Amino acid sequence: MNKILLLISLIFVIFTGCSSSENSTEIINEIKDNTIGSPLIEKELFSGQLEIKVPSSFQIMGEEMAQVKYPSINRPELIYTDSTGSTNLAFKRTGSSVTNNQISEFVDTLSQTFKKIYPSATWYDENVYEINGKNIGVLELSTPTIDTEIYNYIFFFEMNGKLTMVSFNSLLEEKENWEVLAKEIRNSVKVN
Repeated sequence: MNKILLLISLIFVIFTGCSSSENSTEIINEIKDNTIGSPLIEKELFSGQLEIKVPSSFQIMGEEMAQVKYPSINRPELIYTDSTGSTNLAFKRTGSSVTNNQISEFVDTLSQTFKKIYPSATWYDENVYEINGKNIGVLELSTPTIDTEIYNYIFFFEMNGKLTMVSFNSLLEEKENWEVLAKEIRNSVKVN
């Protein structure tokens, strides 16, 4: 039960990181012009334990912005963001023990939890994919906020016996620009 409560609190932290923008059209144009055309670049994270591709135009979010966008003490350890700060790729190694074979159980548990917390969410995918020898759980959905909707592509996997969560989120109106890229990022996961 403690693992589930920890995961629920992490979910809230991950989802609160994407904020709306007053000038969405301008941001969408910037993404089309500058980000989507940029290649993904491979990064080694967590002392080489994880290899994953990130958009080359993304930068590590500064501590000050991270504290504002992710006010919880359980904020992600590492957050990449676009130049506007509205599209984020966040990483969190949890303390929850998990095996590669238990990922499907986490998909079921987390999707049931999300459906209770966000009954008006629109679901696109909840599944397990085998990538580079790892089971990767995926939850893809859009969730409402006060003034907009957020597109969330969350995936998670076992790394060193613990659950690692990755969340890609953007404004829903930018989903078609980011959806393929989010899946390419997921497909690039290599746990060392």
